[in-house]
Amino acid sequence: MCIIVQNQGFCHWLDGTFAQPDLSTSAGCHYMWQLNDDSLKAFLFHTISHAECKLVKDLPMANAVWNALRIRHKKQGPYTQLMLIKECLDIHFNLATPLNKTIDQINNLITRISNMGNMDWPKFKTIMLINALGGKLEHAITHSWHGG
Repeated sequence: MCIIVQNQGFCHWLDGTFAQPDLSTSAGCHYMWQLNDDSLKAFLFHTISHAECKLVKDLPMANAVWNALRIRHKKQGPYTQLMLIKECLDIHFNLATPLNKTIDQINNLITRISNMGNMDWPKFKTIMLINALGGKLEHAITHSWHGG
């Protein structure tokens, strides 16, 4: 997302470093800034899920939308990170898909995983152990917990 925004020249709107010009002193610049910010917000809304749109639709500027989304994704926690890691591990190159498309898919997942923050390794271990119980031993564990 950052690369696309930077490529279009909107990175200063996204990071909040380009302040909106004052309406009373520079009306034209003010409205041009607003038009660009509205365009960036529309682009963000177009690329996120419907559920996320509902969460950020009332925020006033693209920078506020971006920050809210970033914080939301960082707070998804270790379980979501684990699911994304599992999704990434399930990706394999194949002859029907161009290599660069598979590489992009892996890169996107790795970026999402890393944007959620550092891995909490003790929680990761616990989740991995619980996940391992869901294999062929699931019946034995369920059976023993019910007094069997």
